[in-house]
Amino acid sequence: MGTLILVRINRIPYLWYMTHTFHIDGSSEKAQALLEYLRTLEFVDEDNNEFVLTDAHREILEERRKNHLSGKSKSYTLEEVMDSLGTN
Repeated sequence: MGTLILVRINRIPYLWYMTHTFHIDGSSEKAQALLEYLRTLEFVDEDNNEFVLTDAHREILEERRKNHLSGKSKSYTLEEVMDSLGTN
C-alpha cells in the first residue's frame, strides 16, 4: 500500500505556502529514507492526518477510474471545470 504524502513548503512565513502531494510506496528503504529526510527540513511541515478508504470506497474509485480510462465516462479539463464553476 502506498503512502500519501502532503508536503507544505513555507517559502515566506505567514504569507503563502506551496503544497505538493506525493504518492510514495513506503515499503522500500529508499522511500523511508526520503521521508525521514523531508522531516528534517525546517521549511517542511508534515501533516499527520491519517485517512483510510474503506474497501467499498476503493472499489467505487477503481470502477470510476476504469470508466475514465476506457472512455465510458466523461472527463473534463481543468479549464472546463473552472468555466463551469464560473471562476475563469
